[in-house]
Amino acid sequence: MKQIDLTEEQKKELQTIQEIFTNVVYKSGQIEIALMDLYSEKTELAKELMLIRKKEDSFANGLQMEYGTGQLDIENLKFIKE
Repeated sequence: MKQIDLTEEQKKELQTIQEIFTNVVYKSGQIEIALMDLYSEKTELAKELMLIRKKEDSFANGLQMEYGTGQLDIENLKFIKE
């Protein structure tokens, strides 16, 4: 098998291709890490949302037990009994 040296231009082009490839792989890793962080944050927010909904339900049930059936006017902070 005969080895042939690449020209300087070919060597530069190959180096450029390798650098671009390395950069793409690096950025892909960065994106994957960011996605994992976002997924983790999304999971935590979903847990918080479930907790606040339970609190909201409990609060609404407490108002209903105290005042009867009605609606909560959040804007004016009043309970409107039916």
